[in-house]
Amino acid sequence: MRGLIVRKDYTERKYPIRTTKELLESSMVVINKPKGPFSFEVTDEVKDILKVKKTGHAGTLDPNATGVLTIGINKGCHVLQAIGHAPKEYEGIMHLHSEATLSKIISASKKFQGVITQLPPVRSAVKRAERQREIYSLEVEDVRGRDVYFTVKCQAGTYVRKLCTEWGKELAINAHLKELIRTAAGPYTLHDAVKLEIFSKKPESYLKPVETAVTHLKHVWIDDKTVTSMKNGSQPFLPGVYKYEEGISVGDLIAIMTPSQELAAIGTSLLDENGFKGVKGQIAKLERVML
Repeated sequence: MRGLIVRKDYTERKYPIRTTKELLESSMVVINKPKGPFSFEVTDEVKDILKVKKTGHAGTLDPNATGVLTIGINKGCHVLQAIGHAPKEYEGIMHLHSEATLSKIISASKKFQGVITQLPPVRSAVKRAERQREIYSLEVEDVRGRDVYFTVKCQAGTYVRKLCTEWGKELAINAHLKELIRTAAGPYTLHDAVKLEIFSKKPESYLKPVETAVTHLKHVWIDDKTVTSMKNGSQPFLPGVYKYEEGISVGDLIAIMTPSQELAAIGTSLLDENGFKGVKGQIAKLERVML
């Protein structure tokens, strides 16, 4: 449990139970993407099943990849950046083009733990320029013939396919990604994900409140007066904060919450933990207001 710092006493209210109609206006769906379709095709299918105006997804998966695909429903699309920028976890199979010993495979993997430099593939949605990404962990789970089973936790925007190519080059035998499953994206895991065929039978039962999409972010709670001013277009300031979580840094994406535990907005923090102890100043640059 993350530590809380209370700035002032304030009466909180019980989190409201949302109706299906309310969830269709703003919610999340976590699909266990099958192999074959593009991420946008799965997202469009969810849109058609729910008969809603807008859907969007966070973190594209290749057609041959499976696993956690987070989809925003209507206003739920506003919080997709919170998932898109969050760490991801994968299980994969790397196929070696020649034999290699387990010790050499593990030794080569060490080169890719920490900050690495990647050049996005030719077919990618981003500008093809070198960029740095962090690999938080890369573990070899098993080796069967020329297939290397691994798990990786990495910064958003890491190309696991490129990682396997570079891993093979480090072994001087070449390699390619054979299979990939995304097991976690931000706060969501495979346990939260539903297969499309199951989702289509009773879709409304799999709608998740938008608050579930920001549980991995540091939280700041504001009073009702500040909630009202934000609805009218104002930025949030320190006098309106009555509670916040420890460990906030300048530049962090934070969740700004109401006294009833509803997500009011997500914003980029302009203060660190010590700054929140002050008496005046803007707390964050609002990215998306959910009110």
